[in-house]
Amino acid sequence: MTNEIFYSQNLILDNKKKINLFKNYLQIINSTSIKNDYWLDAGTLLGIIRDKKIIEWDYDFDFAIKYKKKNKNLLHELNARNLSSYLISIGYQTTKKNLSLNKIVLEILKIITDLKYDYFIDGSLLLSLIREKKIGRWVNNIPVTILNGDINNLFTIIKEIFSDSYKLYNSSKKADCICINIENIPVFLYFATDHKSAFQWRVGHKIHKFNKQYLSIQKISFDNYKICIPKNYNKYLSKRYGKWKNSLYDWPSISNNKYIPIKICSEIEGCVFDIFFYFNLNQKELVMFDPIAHTIKKNHVKNLKVETVYNERTNIPSESNKYLEHRYGKNWRIPIKNWIPSRDDNNKVNFKKSFKNISSRY
Repeated sequence: MTNEIFYSQNLILDNKKKINLFKNYLQIINSTSIKNDYWLDAGTLLGIIRDKKIIEWDYDFDFAIKYKKKNKNLLHELNARNLSSYLISIGYQTTKKNLSLNKIVLEILKIITDLKYDYFIDGSLLLSLIREKKIGRWVNNIPVTILNGDINNLFTIIKEIFSDSYKLYNSSKKADCICINIENIPVFLYFATDHKSAFQWRVGHKIHKFNKQYLSIQKISFDNYKICIPKNYNKYLSKRYGKWKNSLYDWPSISNNKYIPIKICSEIEGCVFDIFFYFNLNQKELVMFDPIAHTIKKNHVKNLKVETVYNERTNIPSESNKYLEHRYGKNWRIPIKNWIPSRDDNNKVNFKKSFKNISSRY
């Protein structure tokens, strides 16, 4: 066991299995109304153009589409294909306060507390509560890690309360996450397992481990309710986010009570599939918001061309080389394993200004 308080590692997936999952997803997306409008994006496009294959260390597959109001039905279309994992819409509420999120957090935590399960608020929600003393409006999901719970027992209760908005996710042969989609807000309940001196749980394609000696729990007040967080949250957040005390977003002052979707996300057997929405920013650029705001040139994706990848039909930008150079720089043909968008993306733009611009029009 490492002496690190917290560390994460990539879940090892057989490359042949990843390719089969990718091919299956292409068949699904090609059966929807966006089959002629989407394109391969980000690392997925980079691998296909540069390496003529899926990048071996990549565990998420990226698709993109220009957002239109009719895309609101895409989630229902994909749900009708009976994907074997959770399928959710992730976006941002534009109200001044994240009241829906507050209510949902407390509703979920009351269920867990009544069952006497040990848990702690995790991820971006923990970060926001510690740094900003509230749920920031940039928070768009609720992650909770449960340390001693019975997933089947909780799942039975979730089914009764939330009807069709839940999904049980199976990692390999063992279920380790419940995903609930409430009012466009995804809730992830991760179940940690005991590994000698550590607890281990799975988030996306990563395995997280936390040394038990540091995992004592403390309670803080939130909306007159006591919620649990790691007592050693400073070191925990530092391991997760680096310089976590720096604000991630400068959120715009908007109160038009809209929900702006940024992507549709699905996870299937350890692989994440994202369909990102790009919005018109100005006459020359499109913008998307995950997790930072960045732009692409409209003329790079104005025309799409059909490409055959692993014997399946897909779309790529006709100006793929220019697109990738604009996105990743002149050295985009040189592989970089530790690419971090918030640090390395070439086309970051002001989140506040860009989001306010598009929220007034959608």
